[in-house]
Amino acid sequence: MRHLVKRFFGSFHSTPLDAVEQVWVQEVLSDREFDLWKSQATVDQRHSFDIAHRFLQIRPNATRDERAGALLHDIGKIDARLGVVARVIATLVPLPTRRFSMYRHHQAHGAQLLKTICCSEETIALVAGHPDSDALRALVQADNI
Repeated sequence: MRHLVKRFFGSFHSTPLDAVEQVWVQEVLSDREFDLWKSQATVDQRHSFDIAHRFLQIRPNATRDERAGALLHDIGKIDARLGVVARVIATLVPLPTRRFSMYRHHQAHGAQLLKTICCSEETIALVAGHPDSDALRALVQADNI
């Protein structure tokens, strides 16, 4: 829960990626993945970049597909189009609205999005949160810091 509080307050001070950081993301992702990644809000782009770098500290020999999965791990949240306060509510209160449900089930939605752009099975599985693997454990650890 502590990491969620940290993320909440960090969202108010999130800075856009600089040119060097954007180039790094573009070098990791395919063109289709990068276009999808760019559709995220600035705060989510920053979050995904930060998580990918933490992921690589934990798993320095990660494959390209695993690095892509780290960058795209929350991509399923884009269609929910929730702001910061609504995300807090969606996390804490299981309201039965379509957008809140989509947000809470962002892993499955993200995996479906990635299938539509022909991502690798390894990237899709990591975003979906299965199967249990060293890469998934590293991603969860990186995301929970």
